[in-house]
Amino acid sequence: MASDDKHAKFLERLANSHERRVVESLTALESRVESLVSQAPLKGGKLFDLEWAVAARTDIRKIIDKEFLTTAQENIDSFSEAAKSAQKMLGSYGDFVGVEPSVIAALKKQAFQGFDGIANEALDDLANAVYQNTITGASIQSSIQSVRQRINGIYAQSDQVEVQRLV
Repeated sequence: MASDDKHAKFLERLANSHERRVVESLTALESRVESLVSQAPLKGGKLFDLEWAVAARTDIRKIIDKEFLTTAQENIDSFSEAAKSAQKMLGSYGDFVGVEPSVIAALKKQAFQGFDGIANEALDDLANAVYQNTITGASIQSSIQSVRQRINGIYAQSDQVEVQRLV
């Protein structure tokens, strides 16, 4: 039973670490995308440059890769530690053959593909928001709020007292 508890505690620490890293990466992603949109060419405080808006997609992709997918890969890489801990725990019950490294590698690849899918959806959503805000001539403030909310929903950092109270 002691090895069960040890493994469970290890997994809990690992999950907490993963969650903290993801939250930090989303906060950094939000900040960097906000910074990018803040640098958009403006006319009278409003977005107008469609060429910039189209090019922003590439910049947003780079930000997502650096902030989100790098974190996802770091989290996935730690699956090997979890597998070793599980093997040690299961081995305490008798002979446990183990898991082939190729199986763990395939599971890591599959897990990353899920995160990559999320990243691609976020890219489309953010790039479309920037483009739509530019087409409609949205103000820089509403454009920034729009992209922030697409990243973190109602948890987007806000100066609005009511939203902060809800969060």
